[in-house]
Amino acid sequence: QSAFAWLADAVVLINAGSMSMQGFAPHLNVVSEAVGYFSTVFFALESLLKIWASGGVSYYLLQGGNRFDFSLVVFPTMGEVTCVITRLMGLGEDYIYQMLAFRAMRVFRIVKLTKHLTGLKNLTTRAFGSPAGVLYSML
Repeated sequence: QSAFAWLADAVVLINAGSMSMQGFAPHLNVVSEAVGYFSTVFFALESLLKIWASGGVSYYLLQGGNRFDFSLVVFPTMGEVTCVITRLMGLGEDYIYQMLAFRAMRVFRIVKLTKHLTGLKNLTTRAFGSPAGVLYSML
């Protein structure tokens, strides 16, 4: 695995840690927000670099893993931008409630780390591969 891939994994872990601390220590929420914004920018740049290296969006999106990564960049970013705009307009972050769900999708970035855990990777493949697999994984 490349140094950049290790860096991306570290950013995922740091982002997950900062999200798990939100609300427990209000004075650290500023740090947690900064880490979230940094992570969003980092993963957007990562996607842009991968698109460029792949030869364009159509080639980049041919791989399922890239589609998943790209959706974890686009949807949470849309949610974050919408929440910031509605907050600045004085309407509150939850004015468009569905965008909070998009923003919450950042949590799924941790799934990117399953590539290191073959047992967990096999389980998630089974779980998301078919409805029967979802039931199997819940048992």
